[in-house]
Amino acid sequence: MFDDIAHISSNTASPNADGTYTVHFGCGEDAVNNVPIVNETGVFNFVVRHYIPSERVRDEGYRLAPLMLKVE
Repeated sequence: MFDDIAHISSNTASPNADGTYTVHFGCGEDAVNNVPIVNETGVFNFVVRHYIPSERVRDEGYRLAPLMLKVE
């Protein structure tokens, strides 16, 4: 489904000091947790999937949509 570079997971990503994750899209090889997005269409999509959700998500109905910021 994915090539070797078009995905990232908590098993392969480096966490922030507080345990959260920051993922960069198309920010170059020096960016931590970078996912390349260059392709012939110029468009990319992303999907977030949570495995083994926390008690807050599982029991309290908490949902968190990822925050995406475009940086020029």
